[in-house]
Amino acid sequence: MPDDSIFIEGLTFNCIIGVLPHERHTEQPLRVDIDMAVDVRKAAATGDLTQSVHYGDVARRVEAFIREGRYELLETLAEATTTLLLSEYPISAVTLTVRKPAAIAGATAAGIRIHRAR
Repeated sequence: MPDDSIFIEGLTFNCIIGVLPHERHTEQPLRVDIDMAVDVRKAAATGDLTQSVHYGDVARRVEAFIREGRYELLETLAEATTTLLLSEYPISAVTLTVRKPAAIAGATAAGIRIHRAR
């Protein structure tokens, strides 16, 4: 298997995320980076997007999934999102980085990065 990847960097949207009382009622920004291991040789040879992964579809799906989930822990959000991606897309592995830019005063962001494979 080649070392190909399709990635999305800086997918940013507002959602309910966190365990603190105010976080359960007020949306806050979340930034998501997705790196998916996928063999792109067939798509490259044929020009057929169905032989690859449509990053626009992935971005829309991930945003909707996370927004609907209203997660408390980033750990739960990350695990559920990687499970979703591995089950719905023809990828062999995914690295997901999730950042809460407003989590810690004085810090650019706090977050989590996980890697999951089939």
